[in-house]
Amino acid sequence: MAKWTKLLAAGATLFVVMGLAAGTASTAGLGAAAPAPASVSVVHAHAGFPDAAANSASDWTGWVDTACSTCHLRYVNANFTVPALDCSNSTLPIEGSQLVPIYFSAWVGLDGDGVSDLEQVGLYADCQSYANSGSNGPVYKSFYETVPDGPTFMAEPVSPGDSISVSVYYDQSTKDYSFYFSNNTQGMSETVPNIPCPTSSCGNKTAEVIAEVNYPGPPENLLPDFGTLTFSGTTVTSYDGTKGDLCGSSSDGLWTSAKVQASYEDLPLATASSLSTCSGTDGFTATYQRSI
Repeated sequence: MAKWTKLLAAGATLFVVMGLAAGTASTAGLGAAAPAPASVSVVHAHAGFPDAAANSASDWTGWVDTACSTCHLRYVNANFTVPALDCSNSTLPIEGSQLVPIYFSAWVGLDGDGVSDLEQVGLYADCQSYANSGSNGPVYKSFYETVPDGPTFMAEPVSPGDSISVSVYYDQSTKDYSFYFSNNTQGMSETVPNIPCPTSSCGNKTAEVIAEVNYPGPPENLLPDFGTLTFSGTTVTSYDGTKGDLCGSSSDGLWTSAKVQASYEDLPLATASSLSTCSGTDGFTATYQRSI
């Protein structure tokens, strides 16, 4: 597949994900496998995914919950407000007429850490619309994705300042996933049910709440300035129905949490705060630091 640096030519469609137009599911996902940048130490089967245990990541900033050895997770949710991207750092030329793509996403998901599958839903935003218009105006989309399959963009419109609620649910009886995206500000929501596991074995061993510089990260893909993004009301539920917060204080030891922070050449691209309350629901902030 085309890499993130496969960009727009004059007169081409404005919004491109892995070389395909908006509204078209690609055959490789937002976090799809590809050779990792030389400066990134990839330790997972799915290139580009972070190592939560090591508290470091190539492209994720946020919190990852890991189930106990005999446990599994079936649900994760979060709320956030759509940030207004600053695309002023999105005009860096490379390879002559090509431009560095600058993408950002905020999402919740199951799996993804240490395995080749990931089931996620959330916000996707990019600073590529300037490629034809010269306006530096970002584009915002709602999406769900089952990696390694490609993303599907949803019908709900998204604008800066909108209040968003997202969740992923795994049905143990049908072995399918449901994705929920609600734009609370605009009064629109969508549930996408009955999505099968994208691989032969979805273990549901981890749950994530993440702000992401999309794969593969710098130098091929830069992080736009998203300011500070606050996730709130986050909860996780295990197979046996135990519901608790990200930090695991109310999970009876069924899962533990770890912070991850996107970095490049040992410098943070974005940072995550500590979890806020650890009292049944909690949250945290992700804060932009640099593009590369």
